[in-house]
Amino acid sequence: KDEYLLTMHRIPHGRDAGSTSNGRPPLLLKHGVLDSSYTWVANGPNQSLGFLAADAGYDVWMGNNRGNSFSEKHVRVHPSTATFWDFSFHEMGKFDLPAEITCILRYTDAKPEQKVAIVAHSQGTSQTLAALSLDDDAELAKKVSTVVLLAPVAFLGHAASPMLEFYAKATTDDELFQMLGRRSFMHSTSFLKVAFPMMCEENPEKCVLALWEMVSIPDHDWRFNLDPTYNINTTRLPVYASFVPAGISTKALVHFAQLMRTLDQTGQSKFQQFDYGAEKNLFIYGASEPPEYNLSRISTPISIFSGERDALGNNQDVNTLAETLKGAGSLVKAWRLPHVRHCDFIWGSEGYMKVYPTTLEILDKYTRPQVFAGSNT
Repeated sequence: KDEYLLTMHRIPHGRDAGSTSNGRPPLLLKHGVLDSSYTWVANGPNQSLGFLAADAGYDVWMGNNRGNSFSEKHVRVHPSTATFWDFSFHEMGKFDLPAEITCILRYTDAKPEQKVAIVAHSQGTSQTLAALSLDDDAELAKKVSTVVLLAPVAFLGHAASPMLEFYAKATTDDELFQMLGRRSFMHSTSFLKVAFPMMCEENPEKCVLALWEMVSIPDHDWRFNLDPTYNINTTRLPVYASFVPAGISTKALVHFAQLMRTLDQTGQSKFQQFDYGAEKNLFIYGASEPPEYNLSRISTPISIFSGERDALGNNQDVNTLAETLKGAGSLVKAWRLPHVRHCDFIWGSEGYMKVYPTTLEILDKYTRPQVFAGSNT
């Protein structure tokens, strides 16, 4: 609706040569911060959720949020301008996600009762929760069968990401914009595309640390003295480095920093819209404080997978999200996995070994109940 041009990638069927997309339930995969659709196929056909879901019988669609390396276009505004980058995950939820679902249902010639299932990671969970909470007339909810959140990012008051902590506590929003600009943050460049893969081949440990810091998560987590290459196939590091970072707006980064600042003296934090300051908030929202996303209105069945060693998805914050969704009646179940870090859900062995099989069972339950019943007999 606001004229950004988005790219989606599709795996219409699995490796069966006789397969077609006809009759296959559509699945939308939403990537995280500084990431792209490539993350869902980066580990090859036997370990990537995009390929595994296609082989399991799904018509897989992988979205790319506005501003990343695949969706850096607008009908009227050039990406060299600050106007192009005036968005955060809020706009990704309000505009991008509904547009992608509408596109999927149109191109799959879906029946009126057909719905789309969603699996989201990191920032993808932020925009999905925002989208469903902003769904005043329930039009989006009518099109979504179920949602699986991997490493959810909503409440951030207890997050322990050094990069975001620095931005949240050491600077004001104005200072942060002055420091980073009002356009893109860590957009993929030709230099990074060459230098990063080379570094990953020569020094896997430094490569992991660099990648992890870029997504604002110290997944090596010094508190646990954890080997940074734990749970990662180091031979794939040059592959990850070839598409990360894929770009994000500075405003999106500031929005996450704002969420960290909402922690109050009672230990509670907020999942709220962008804070423009009291005066501009009055003009935009009609109140001096930005409104919180009303998660209690979400009725779509939601499952949560989080990791004990995810410095961004702190246990207290994830529990707040789970309890809020439980109160709304939308929480299916929340899994908390030991030793799992933020990016392990997409790049690590824990993903395809422990999380993806359960994820596919959840998807079957809500999109193909006959298949789910058969697999549990």
